[in-house]
Amino acid sequence: MYVRLMLLLFTYLCLLTGSALAQEDVTGTQVIFAIDRPADETDSEDLQAVAQVLAGRLANLDVADYRVQIIDGTTLQVQFSGDSETILDALMRTALLELVDFSDLHDQIPDFEDATLITSAYQDNPDLPRREDGVMNPLTDEPFTTVLTNDAIASAEVQRDDSGRWVIAFELTESATAGFKTFTANHLGQPLAIVLDGRVLSAPVVQAAIEGEGVIVGDFSEDEARTLSAQLSAGALPLPLLIESLSTYQTITPEK
Repeated sequence: MYVRLMLLLFTYLCLLTGSALAQEDVTGTQVIFAIDRPADETDSEDLQAVAQVLAGRLANLDVADYRVQIIDGTTLQVQFSGDSETILDALMRTALLELVDFSDLHDQIPDFEDATLITSAYQDNPDLPRREDGVMNPLTDEPFTTVLTNDAIASAEVQRDDSGRWVIAFELTESATAGFKTFTANHLGQPLAIVLDGRVLSAPVVQAAIEGEGVIVGDFSEDEARTLSAQLSAGALPLPLLIESLSTYQTITPEK
């Protein structure tokens, strides 16, 4: 029974770390991450949640060789092949997507192009990176109301629209669909901002009740769209990260 329990636990940890290193010689990047908050405020569940998001992002970015594992119960070791700068940026970005109520702000939308918004989802999560000089809703002097976040997204994929622009099509979870349909049905003709980490990507006007899917439009290159799609599919990073060390690694396959 003891051996069986240990085997089950080992299998669970391997799945959690998202090990996918190929059985061939590989040279890549190794990063040691720490959670950017006091150690006594971080537990194993926090590390597991972060590890799952990181592994999901690497998988969604189609990184062929990667491994994410918790070491010493306090830090995460991430190994991956590919463009280290691009992948590191994709891993460390919070990527909190929000659909934000912009009702009655039609004429003021241009004022938010270079602003960072204070939203209700941000306000309710003290673990998110602080948004210095953030902007409140000018009509209420309160945080903008978040209608939904990444948690409501079941899947996301990159597409090209009829104009040839790169966009991200997404589907909502079953639990989020009904509430979003009701909200959009009650806000016809009102702008609904698509916000990423506090920055407004676009603010389309609701033309009809929206059920289970939508499209994120922005001035994306193909690589930017694919990175955002990978981040959205894996979920927002629940806690900010610090890089403790950055190096290269190499695996060598023994000769047969």
